[in-house]
Amino acid sequence: MNSKILLDKIGMVLSSLCLVHCFLVPIVLIAFPAFKTTFFADCASFHFWFGFLVLSVVVFSFGPTLFKKNVSKKPFFIASLGSLMIFISAYYHLHIPLKFLGSFGEHIDLDHAISMIGSSIIIFTHYFRIKESKKCCSTCH
Repeated sequence: MNSKILLDKIGMVLSSLCLVHCFLVPIVLIAFPAFKTTFFADCASFHFWFGFLVLSVVVFSFGPTLFKKNVSKKPFFIASLGSLMIFISAYYHLHIPLKFLGSFGEHIDLDHAISMIGSSIIIFTHYFRIKESKKCCSTCH
């Protein structure tokens, strides 16, 4: 297996885990409020290190294409946008919670939505790179 495809698959898995985490944790915390006082009480380091891991995979996966001629630079910048969104949401989640009042009076966290959009961007960018790699390999051989 090509190392580029392997890094793209690892990136898809990590971004998918981030997406699932952002989607399910609020539901679990609502269903089981006792979790707020145990495992989820101090999640600052988790968000930082997971964001760092996602960013590392983006840099190692997309970075080498910046120095190649005749290779599109768009995937790197699109994935960087997704990573930036994840880091912004992690920062605001930890320091300045982005909340607004919903139509029924409930508080809605924007940081989860921003992180989920960023993760989705990274997932689709990795997916399209894998698809392009396979298309290139099938036409070259």
